[in-house]
Amino acid sequence: MTLRPGSRRQGKIGESVRRLEDEPLLRGDARFVADISFPNEAHLRVVRSEVACGEIVDIDISDALQADGVVGVWTGEDLADLPPIDFRQIGYDEL
Repeated sequence: MTLRPGSRRQGKIGESVRRLEDEPLLRGDARFVADISFPNEAHLRVVRSEVACGEIVDIDISDALQADGVVGVWTGEDLADLPPIDFRQIGYDEL
């Protein structure tokens, strides 16, 4: 990569970036969510907005709660206080 005098590099463009997920995948040690199942497990459906840049003013979950087989319905407001899920098998300080 050639930079003009006085220009600055931004981000990681043009650089090799260490891919954190590769090692377990290459060793065959990685587990994928699709490979895991449990007896009587529930399945999740995420419903996203049909409007890209809209403002959510109300969510009516009453029909969903009445549907056969529905165990629960959660909105972003219900999940706002949950911490991030640590999903990596190997811990990395930089994450």
